[in-house]
Amino acid sequence: MNTFYKILLPTLVLTTISLSACKQEPIDDPKGTSTVDEGVWTLDERMDTTVRPGDDFDMYCNGTWWKSAGTGDNGVSSFFETDLLEVGQQYTVDVMASPIVLGLGKLSQTAMDNTAPCAARMAQAVAMVNAASDVEELWHVTGKLMKAGYKTPFHLLCLANHGIMTPTFMASDGTEFLGSELEAQKAIAREKRRSQRAALHVLSDAHREAPKPIAETEWPMFGALCSELGLDPTLTYTVNDIGDQADWDLMEDPQIFYKLQEMDVETLRAEVLRWLDLDRASYDSTAYEDGGTARRMVLLSSGALMPLTPLFTRYLNYTCSYYLAQTRGWTAAQGAAIKQVCNEMIDVYRERIEANTWVSEAGKRNIIDKLNSMQRHVLVPDTWKENGVAKIDTCTTLLSAVMAIRANHYAFVRSLQGLPRAEGAFHALIDGFMALSSVNACYSANYNGIFILPVMCSPQMYDPAANMALNYGHFAVICHEIGHGFDSSGSQYGADGTMGNFWASEADKQEFDRRVQMVVEHYNKIQMQNGQFVNGEKTKVENTADIVGLNAAYQAYCKYLTRNGYTGEQLRLQKKRFFMAYAHLYHSKYTDELMADRLKTDTHSPNPARINGVVPQIDDWYELFDVKEGDKLYLKPEERIRIW
Repeated sequence: MNTFYKILLPTLVLTTISLSACKQEPIDDPKGTSTVDEGVWTLDERMDTTVRPGDDFDMYCNGTWWKSAGTGDNGVSSFFETDLLEVGQQYTVDVMASPIVLGLGKLSQTAMDNTAPCAARMAQAVAMVNAASDVEELWHVTGKLMKAGYKTPFHLLCLANHGIMTPTFMASDGTEFLGSELEAQKAIAREKRRSQRAALHVLSDAHREAPKPIAETEWPMFGALCSELGLDPTLTYTVNDIGDQADWDLMEDPQIFYKLQEMDVETLRAEVLRWLDLDRASYDSTAYEDGGTARRMVLLSSGALMPLTPLFTRYLNYTCSYYLAQTRGWTAAQGAAIKQVCNEMIDVYRERIEANTWVSEAGKRNIIDKLNSMQRHVLVPDTWKENGVAKIDTCTTLLSAVMAIRANHYAFVRSLQGLPRAEGAFHALIDGFMALSSVNACYSANYNGIFILPVMCSPQMYDPAANMALNYGHFAVICHEIGHGFDSSGSQYGADGTMGNFWASEADKQEFDRRVQMVVEHYNKIQMQNGQFVNGEKTKVENTADIVGLNAAYQAYCKYLTRNGYTGEQLRLQKKRFFMAYAHLYHSKYTDELMADRLKTDTHSPNPARINGVVPQIDDWYELFDVKEGDKLYLKPEERIRIW
């Protein structure tokens, strides 16, 4: 597993909200003999029934667990950061045993014995840079270096536009090696944040212009780079145009492209040489010094940290994922059951849109078209592309291995160029954004697809032997991700991932904004354990997806119960369990310090708010748990937020 508005007259609020609510299945039906779900259910033992569910549903469902749980070394214990993270760590153990990691580890042990040949190889690159006589020639030299695998100011990944896979330039994010424990800790924190947020999800709702390819822009440096890398400039973009906020956050200076473009030849030469020099860390023990004392790289001294270095996260995601899938024997067919759940969830969204009363008919067609075009990628790609797997068998130095890995990555991105997004998106996501060991599910606006990675397919998330309420409650995550396609930022992209407003009318957009403003105001009132309040504006995109997602997941589960013959008290019991399963999904215990940090930095609300802020939006929850006016979480019907 990662951003508006005037309140209309109260009478209009009452009318539009009540009409937009989808009809839910009846809670009680005493007729006939009910099906009984005999799947494993253990959540009752986590409950604290001394708490009224209408006062604190989180503690009602999770209170006994919370009282005994610690917060661990990271300041939080939660389903995602404890239970699922442990699964991801098990996968990382497999990665560490892969040929690519073992090969790098072996080469790293002799890295300092190869200073002379590596220095000679770097000297060749330096000579090429120094020989360039003008800026244009220097850009071409930089492209040649990039293609060969040298370190440059640029990085290449693959996004999509108009349904076609498009190579995209972004800025490099520093050295591939870690020279100190401090740098290692920074890298660990950065990659942990990156793995926890939804990749590729646009976090800004500011209007953006439709992107233009390199061929239609005034970027001579990118024209030169495309020429040397063999890229089609009519299909190649910059992350400034086609990327999202998550990508920009990884760039130390989002304006770096403009600054590089304006440099004179000597300033540019010095900049390219500075980036080349970063590779010296792969063979020269004096690359990192402090007070005259040389430090060995963390990369060399602690192999366990290798997957956290930029070398892995930027260039080896695909290779490591390939070996992990081979080790585990994963096939796309094994994700069929979860893909079927995805299909059910999308069907429910379609029903909800068709029943919606505040979106115009033209607007409904746009949304349903986007739903119908939404790709579902589960577990692993249907087939692997062997050219994405880096090989270092013939490399004799760590530097040559690193260069081979980078060169292979760029060649792989080039091979994805022009493919339909349905064929290339999962490969591009694994290659450029997250390995299969990541604890994540995500929605990509660029690809208009949802991606459910293996950790989210593990028995901890989905277990056929478990009570189905647990599985559907957990897979509110899927509905959350689908909902990102239609939130204040995802709505900037059309059915094929093309940037452009999909709203059919200004009236539709204004009504949507009004409802999202209700989300903002609702969360602004939620107080956390340290006395601070949630920032409703900062978290509105994720909160909207939570509310929409839980509504859709609950409706999907109700359809499942009806389809499978649940009636009467069994129907009621399983519906209650659904909400308890959702509370289990976000059970957590924070230190006050971490809570304060999350409130400042995270675009998601803290987990207690993701429970207590969401369940009161669903009418059935009130009857199922006997929630009355006067309870702390009670919302009047007209205050309950209905979006889709």
